[in-house]
Amino acid sequence: MTDAESSSSPTLRRLAVAAALRRHRRSSGFTTAEVLDRLDFSASKLSRIETGTRPIQLKDLEQLCTLYRIDDDERAELVRWAAESRQSSTYRHVAGSSVPWVEFAELEQAARRIDDYKTSTITALLQTADYTRALVRTFRPNAPGDWIEEQVHIRQMRREQVVDSEASGAELTFVVDEASLRRVVGGTNTMRTQLAYLAALSEQDRVRFHAIPFNSGAHPGMDSLFTILSFGDAVRDRVYVDSLAGSTFFSSVADLERFRDSFTRILNVALDPAGTIDLIRDIHRSL
Repeated sequence: MTDAESSSSPTLRRLAVAAALRRHRRSSGFTTAEVLDRLDFSASKLSRIETGTRPIQLKDLEQLCTLYRIDDDERAELVRWAAESRQSSTYRHVAGSSVPWVEFAELEQAARRIDDYKTSTITALLQTADYTRALVRTFRPNAPGDWIEEQVHIRQMRREQVVDSEASGAELTFVVDEASLRRVVGGTNTMRTQLAYLAALSEQDRVRFHAIPFNSGAHPGMDSLFTILSFGDAVRDRVYVDSLAGSTFFSSVADLERFRDSFTRILNVALDPAGTIDLIRDIHRSL
């Protein structure tokens, strides 16, 4: 079973349909120009379909399946995926959420592997509720209390589904800078609870947590933070970069190679999981 078959993520369904149609066009020997001529599509329309920018219309899918001579079983599967790509998810109802963030949250649940690097804060998937609450209040001091609690709830739901759930089979590798472990967010008790949770991650075989110690000096991740989402063969992997300037996805082969190389070099200067746990416990005792 492929990731697209086993996942209920609307975003992954949409991207899987796009990838399948792109693959069938190429295997059928059609150029984009020939498809445009046969079906009277515009170039921008075909581009949106093959990149999965938005859900495909059923009539367009049927035309492409016919042109590429896709067999009945796969056609039915693609029609089902296209319908499911239009379904809503919990994340699409979060107030103030951007489209890239919603797609990231949906893809995060569907990923087979997640490689994540953060600098100043603990990565969202590993935050306790009180740690998240303190961060959100700091970033949005004038936000209503119910909105803050919604952010806390959503982040905890993401953690439960991706990290804590036994049903999740994703391999998870997290790297943080030592600064994020030493910075007291929300007070001493909140930080002690947060550090205790991170130390307990060592009990999960599929989770690897690393810290880059201060004494490592300058390292490749000092000016960036990113998350690499890997999906196997269903769709092309993606890199998510979030900043004050906005959120961006990268999926070209060149970009994926660049970010994977950076993550490898970051791992090379980080402590191994055992050394990281020792550091966490030392910091915990000092609080």
